[in-house]
Parts: sequence; structure tokens; C-alpha cells
Amino acid sequence: DDFVVALLEPVEDKLSPALETAYAKALFMSRNPSRFAARWARLQARGIATDDPRLKLVHSAYMAGWTDGESAEAGQRALDDAKENAGSALLANRLQLIVSERRRDLVTYGRALENLIQMGATSLGDHLVYWQLLADSGQKEKAIELVRSNVYEPRTGDEAITLARVHYEFGLPEEARQVLYKYARHFAVADHLWLSLGNLLTTRGEWQSLGQIALEMRDESNPSRAELLCLSLYFEGLSELKQHREPTAEEAFQKAAQAPCENETILLKIASGMSEAGYPGPAQQLLLNNQRIAESNAEYWTLLGKVSYELRDLPTLAYAAAKTHSMRPNDPAAIQNHAAALLSMRSMPQEAIALTLELYRRQPNNPPAILNHAAALAQNRRFSDALRLLRSLDVSRLDESDRTTYHFVLTEILVEQGDYAKAEEAAKSVDRQFLFAPEIAWFDNALKRIQTKGENQASQTTDH
Repeated sequence: DDFVVALLEPVEDKLSPALETAYAKALFMSRNPSRFAARWARLQARGIATDDPRLKLVHSAYMAGWTDGESAEAGQRALDDAKENAGSALLANRLQLIVSERRRDLVTYGRALENLIQMGATSLGDHLVYWQLLADSGQKEKAIELVRSNVYEPRTGDEAITLARVHYEFGLPEEARQVLYKYARHFAVADHLWLSLGNLLTTRGEWQSLGQIALEMRDESNPSRAELLCLSLYFEGLSELKQHREPTAEEAFQKAAQAPCENETILLKIASGMSEAGYPGPAQQLLLNNQRIAESNAEYWTLLGKVSYELRDLPTLAYAAAKTHSMRPNDPAAIQNHAAALLSMRSMPQEAIALTLELYRRQPNNPPAILNHAAALAQNRRFSDALRLLRSLDVSRLDESDRTTYHFVLTEILVEQGDYAKAEEAAKSVDRQFLFAPEIAWFDNALKRIQTKGENQASQTTDH
């Protein structure tokens, strides 16, 4: 069914009546009920094939699982009737599995599963859901017994990952590891299996084992070694780092940053992991080198902005923040990050104040929103308004970064208002580690102005 969906989805608006029916059925069977419902409505509107008995049965399953009241009851009756008919029993029982999973109904799921076992028509995926339903209903010991006696092989890498996860959640971590290791070597495309295995070893703190599988992933005998190079180097770097071998860890991370990564999920995982480990440089390089893989994903730009902030790379941060905001125009975090980047650049005050005002109106009691709007007001030379906002804050409750922003903006206001003595005092609380290059340049110039004006005032006092 997944194959049918993948095959027909690109041409879903150009399907023949027979393919329309097949596509709608496959959507439901592949666990896309909302898309099935939309397709069903489309078929009804066009008068195409909704009288097909198999498709009608699929629609009955949708009614049984995704509607309530009389509609759901009618759908379930249709399924029950179809189970008694030899020609429709197989489909009806498979549909019952989907409905019962949705309803979290262990009893009806178990009956349908037993019927399918008698027909020789079950897969590991069917049993995985049953075991999980058993555990959720308080029958975990029975579920573990069935897991241990399992004879079904995963048909896909995703099934293998789910099988490992069930083992792990049932308190069988070593068996989970064995499943992942076995099937990572079994499936031709197995990067997500190796990732899951690495995540498991990381969770358990098995750093030496993580280093060993890293080497195995790019061994000459592994036909997928080229595709796994970036991930294996990341695992090697993490293994070395956790064993306190920082120079070799950094070398591995640097090599990973130069390796191609064709999997979006793995790309973001590696970059995030390197950043969390304290290596934002390789993380940023990896993201930039593989931008085409994930540039349509807002998470990519958010992560690029994060590592660029850690590197104090304002041009890249500003670009990433603008991209994230364009993809998530109503997200408060995206608005705030974009505004903050513009404020740090100190070159687009009107654009910045439009964003800070929007966020301040949404979050009038949020200190970062207040600080950013005060900064934007100051850059637009509305010093009295900016000062009034600053005075609404309790400085003692701000974190280090926000305290620096507070005193930086206060310094700007006081310098521009000519109160150099107070400006000098405010400037003492500005921590340069939180400033970007344009802010440092402005701040140094402000300090020169403060010093010059102070000397002039002292000279005038002496003359008098």
C-alpha cells in the first residue's frame, strides 16, 4: 500500500477510475485516514467508483474508526458482516486491525489478528501493535512472552526499528541492540537503523561500542559505507569525546562536516549533536555543505541560526533567522530571533521595530520581547519610550544575556541623551561576550564619546 501511494501520488490528479479506487484504498491501508476521507469525497463528487464493494468496505472502516455514534456503529456492522463472507474476510479483518488500533480496542484487535493468523496473512507489524496494546492494558508480562517467542521477520527497516523499540520499552535493551545490529547489516538502505543503534548505545553510555560500530559502518565490506560515512564519523567523534580524547574527537567531527549527508533527518541529528557536544563550527559547516538536502525545512534554518549564534556569526545568523521567519511567520520564536538579528546588525531599525512591536503586543509581559522592543525604539531614536519600557523590568530577574541587553540599550539611551556619567555606569554592566561585531563597534565608539565628553566636562570645571 505504501508503494501504491508513492507510485500514484505524483499523478494523483490524472488517475483513471480504476486507479482512483486503488489509490483511495491504499491511502487508508497505509494509515492516511484524513487523506482517504478527502479522496472519498472527491470520488463521490465526481461519481467515480464509490460503489466498488472493496472501496465501500474501506469507507465503512473509516466510519467505524474515525466517526462517532450511529455512523461508527454502522461502519462496524458492515465490517462484522464482511468478516463472515469468504470473499471479503481477509480485507475486513485487515481493516479491523486498523480500526481497533485507532480505538485502542485490544479485544477486537486480538480477534481479527487470530483470524488473520488462521489465514496465514499476518506480518510482524500486526503483532507489534498487538503487543503494545497488551502492555497498555496492563498485560505486559504476556506481551514480553510473545515478544520473546516472536518468529516474524521485519519486512522493512522501519519495522525493525519498531521491533527494537518494543524490546527496549519492555525492559529488554540488549535484545533491542541485537535487533538493530542484525537488521542494520541486513537491509540495503539502513542508515536509519544505524542511527537508531547509535542512539541506543549513546543512551546507555556504551562509548567504546559506539566507536566500534562507527568503524564497522565504513568498513570495506559494507556496501553502504559511502552513504554512512558522515554518520559513522559523527559516532566516532562522539565516542572519542566521551572517552576524553578531545583532539581525535574534533578531527572526526571536522571530517564529518566535509562528508556528504543525503538524509535530512540524519543531517539535522548530526549537526544538533555536534552543537550540543560543544562543536558548533563543524555543525555549521555540515549544514552549509548540505543545504540542498533540508533547505525546505524550517528546522534546518532554526538549527543553522542556533549554531551561528554560538559562533557569533551574525551574517549567517541573520540570514537563517529571516528564512525561519519566512517559513513560520506567526511563530513568536521565529519573530523574536529575526528581530534580534536585525537589532544586532544595527542597520535596519525600521524593519526591526515592525517585528518587535508585533511580538510586544502579543507578549507584553515577556522580558525578551520588552528588551527587543526597547532596543528597536532606541535605534529609531525614540529614547523616552525605550527608557519607559526598560524601567518596567526587574533587572535582578534577568539572565546574563538579557542583563547585557538591558544595560547596552540603557547605555545607548543615556549617551544619546547626553547623560554621560550615568551612561558610563550602565556600560560597566555590559558583558562583551554577548555582543556581535556591529554592537561591539558601536559600544567602543560610545565609550570613546563618554570618555571624551567626560574629559571635556572635567576641563570646563577646572577652567571655572
